[in-house]
Amino acid sequence: MSFTRILLALTVACAGCAKDSLDDPIGPSQPRASSGEVDVLVKVSGDASLGPASYGVRLDNVLSGMAVANEILRVFPREGSYLVSLAPFSSWFFPTWCLPTSVGARNVSVVAGRGASAEFEVTCPPLIGTAQLTLVVSASGSNVPAEFQFLVARVSGPPYSVAVQVPANSSKTVEVSVGSLRTSIVLSRNCSRSYTEILFGSGPRVVRARSIHRLTFTVSCR
Repeated sequence: MSFTRILLALTVACAGCAKDSLDDPIGPSQPRASSGEVDVLVKVSGDASLGPASYGVRLDNVLSGMAVANEILRVFPREGSYLVSLAPFSSWFFPTWCLPTSVGARNVSVVAGRGASAEFEVTCPPLIGTAQLTLVVSASGSNVPAEFQFLVARVSGPPYSVAVQVPANSSKTVEVSVGSLRTSIVLSRNCSRSYTEILFGSGPRVVRARSIHRLTFTVSCR
C-alpha cells in the first residue's frame, strides 16, 4: 500500500473524532461544571494613589483575581456558596497608608446564569498631621564618625523628605510628616550595618498623626 493511501485511510478514520479531541478535552460523556459570575467592587475613598495599585480578592481563601480601586472585578467560579474576602494589602514589609473600613468576608451564592456581588470599602485619608520620631545610633569599632546623617522620606503620595543629623552613640527626636515613611542612614565606606538589621529594620513604616516611633541603628566601623 502506498504512503498516500495509508495517509488517506487515517484521515477518513479520524474524521469523526477530531472535534472531541481538540475542542472538548473532557469528552462528551463527562458532565460540565456550571459557572456563575461574582462582581467584586473595592470602593476606595480619599486618595487611592496612597494605597496599592490593586487589591487581591479571595474566594474561600483562594486568590481569584486583583481588583483595581473603584472598578468591578468579574470572577466566574463554579456553582456553589463562597466566602469572598480581600487579601491583606498591608504587611510589615509593605505597609500602606490606607485602611479597610469594612472588614470580614461576604457570603455569596453562585448560580449559573446569574450574577452575585460583593463590595468592600477602603479609606485613604489625607496626609495631614505630624508624628514624633526618635533616631538612635549605636556605633562601635574604630574611626567612628562624630555624627551620622539620616534621610526620612515618604514612599507613596506627595514627595516629602527630611535630613536629620544624629551624634554617634546618641539619639535625636524630630517631628515628621505622616505617611508611609522609609528611614535610611548614610554611611561612609568604613562603616556598615548588619545584614539582619538591613533586611528587617529598614522597611517603610506607617506613621500616623500624633504617634510616637523609635528606630535604633547599629553600626560597625573599622
